[in-house]
Amino acid sequence: ITTKPKPKQAGVTVVELGDIRDDGSRTLEVKATNSLSESTSIYYCEDGEVSEDSMKLADDKLVTSAMTVSFLAVDNRQEGIRLESAPAYIYKNRLEIKHRLDPQYGDQRKVELIVLPGAQEIRYSLDGTEPRDGIVYDGPFTVDEDRRPLLVFAENKNISAKASFTIPSGAVRDDFGGSSSSGNGISG
Repeated sequence: ITTKPKPKQAGVTVVELGDIRDDGSRTLEVKATNSLSESTSIYYCEDGEVSEDSMKLADDKLVTSAMTVSFLAVDNRQEGIRLESAPAYIYKNRLEIKHRLDPQYGDQRKVELIVLPGAQEIRYSLDGTEPRDGIVYDGPFTVDEDRRPLLVFAENKNISAKASFTIPSGAVRDDFGGSSSSGNGISG
């Protein structure tokens, strides 16, 4: 029994270039696959479905802060073998969680959380328990001078991340710091 190989389809590859910027945007490099780049149009749609009526990429770079970007490659060759389009490729952004610790009055310190490119929900815990079930973050909060864990959960359009920080005793950080991971693992 012999089987025919699947016909090639015009598709895309997407690579993140560099880190997320302070405004929450990323640069994506988007290239056509299985077809000639000069005869292929790549269409995209941020946070929605893509079609040939969507925006067309002007070059191979896209700066976006969208949580998802759908891409569709269309082979426009007039001569020779014209490839069918592969199903849309959906790029999923990642959330980056940071924290800031500022001095306040007496023995209290203010903690601010930021999620890039943004979050619909942020929750945290200060006692080591699961942050997904923790306190809803609605703005900076205060902590005392004791060393404590800060676990954070963020979600935006069904993309989630967790981060783990240690608030040192008495010490103060005046810049955003920390790390995050998309998915379910806690990282530090």
